Amino acid sequence: MNMPMLSQLPDPASVQTMGWVCLALFGAAGGVDKILKIWDRTREQPPPAQTYVAKVDCAAARAEQRLHLDRFEEELRRIRQELRADRDLLLQAGEARAVKLHERLDAVLAALARQG
Repeated sequence: MNMPMLSQLPDPASVQTMGWVCLALFGAAGGVDKILKIWDRTREQPPPAQTYVAKVDCAAARAEQRLHLDRFEEELRRIRQELRADRDLLLQAGEARAVKLHERLDAVLAALARQG
């Protein structure tokens, strides 16, 4: 048997060697991909009744969601009304404080005018 000498082998950094390495890696990746696809097909699949929703169940779930949504909307309306009432009270209290402040300022100005 005639073995090639080390000096006769292609340079490991040559383009041809890198091409063969890339081809081998690409082939190995393709093989692993095919094996994984076959393995996925052999695994047990749940029956369709467990993976899909029946129209009746879907309609019932939608009706329940609609009830929850209606309750949330009603609660939101109530909170908004409370916020409006609180805002109105704060505005009225601010107006009252402004009126009292102006009355005090007018009294101070009148007292200064009498003394001055």
